[in-house]
Amino acid sequence: MDGTDASNHTRAAAASALLLMALAAGCQDEPDEARPDPRLEPVEEAAPQVEDVGAALAEDATTSEREHSVVAPASDVMFDWIATHCHVDEVGFSGYSKAWMGWVYRDDLVFNQFMPPEAPRPKFRPWTFPMEGSPEAAERVEAIREAWFAEPGSHIVDCRFSFERRDCPDCVPLKKRGLVKHGGFIAYIPEALLTEPERVRSLLLLIPGARGGRARYFLTPIPGKSVKDFDYGGLEVKRHLDELIKAHPEYSPPLVVAIDHAGWTTANGPIEFITHDVMRRVVDNFLGGVQLDRLAVGADGISAGARASVMVAARHPDLLNTIGLVSTHCGHAGLGGGVSASYFGETPEEQARLLDELVERHREGLFHLRMVQGNRDNWECMKSFQQVFVDAGMFPDQEPALSDCRDGHDPGPNWCRAVWPGLELVRDHGHGYEMLLPIWRRQLQWQLEALTSVVSTIDRQADE
Repeated sequence: MDGTDASNHTRAAAASALLLMALAAGCQDEPDEARPDPRLEPVEEAAPQVEDVGAALAEDATTSEREHSVVAPASDVMFDWIATHCHVDEVGFSGYSKAWMGWVYRDDLVFNQFMPPEAPRPKFRPWTFPMEGSPEAAERVEAIREAWFAEPGSHIVDCRFSFERRDCPDCVPLKKRGLVKHGGFIAYIPEALLTEPERVRSLLLLIPGARGGRARYFLTPIPGKSVKDFDYGGLEVKRHLDELIKAHPEYSPPLVVAIDHAGWTTANGPIEFITHDVMRRVVDNFLGGVQLDRLAVGADGISAGARASVMVAARHPDLLNTIGLVSTHCGHAGLGGGVSASYFGETPEEQARLLDELVERHREGLFHLRMVQGNRDNWECMKSFQQVFVDAGMFPDQEPALSDCRDGHDPGPNWCRAVWPGLELVRDHGHGYEMLLPIWRRQLQWQLEALTSVVSTIDRQADE
């Protein structure tokens, strides 16, 4: 073995060990411990910049969208599917939304006193919809279509669907499969899909951990609650997206889909659930069945959802263009949850080839990665994961930028907000919902910038 082979073998072994850390056992979102200096207000701060997004992109956006339009105008297929599968502009029933409403009732709150007028509200209607092809379905289609086009704007739909157990390359072994054969998601439909469909060139999947499901992404936080309370939170995805898209017309407005779970207990396993059971329904019914290689596709996972996002990238390194890993369950216990290690390659050499492919796609402008972790969580594990990409040349090797340090302590990651290329540590937060509040809007903005950058790269390559 010469020096080059030895170096490759060493890097492969490091990639094997450290990449598997991000898929470590454990899927529960744990509450933060009590802390003396909680900072619950969101921080208004520009998102980390992504290369190739800026004035040049904005200048060429209109021409590029017109020449490279791939999504058909809002079609009968979309309205038919919504009418027979979805609640419209409402958050349907779930365990999280039920608990959230419990706080509203218990505290005798009035929606209009703490929620913006356009904020989605839970409405616990039965999960029953008109049969496909029925007169009732046709009537509902026309009602939805008329309302949406009479006053254009963004919308959410809360949908349920069922699927069959299948044999497929991405399905987990039969003896390790769960029993769940249904799923749900809330889709954010940007106004542009109705009025300027040529601008809709990106799809973002939001993959939750064990708590929150699809509902927490779109709910509004209940006022007066703290870390000691459960299921009161909300990430206000619709409000943030509406504001960011309005403030940045150069962004490619995404279709954003928050799924109910990462698929760990489903009949076909998490990778198949995310990439087929969910994604194919979304693309076929909302985006006219467009080829995925003409879209910028991103995933942003929380806790066990971050772990699932890494697994999808490992199995399909050419599928995801952006990956956000937030509060990742990262540890040293190896693979857990009954997931086969073969999903990440049978050997260190295969895992090293995966790393090389992701880094090469990054150099081409087709892949971006960002991690966020609380500094009371297992941040050293995530720093090791980030270091894998530093060693591979994707991120520069730099000391962290430190800010907002605690008085009376030496500056460092344990007492400050720390930012490395591709990794941010949030001060005084562990593995819980409140860690998301200071960073969530920044994370969404990073996704919009990165996805828009990828759209530009896809179009440029198509012209070459």
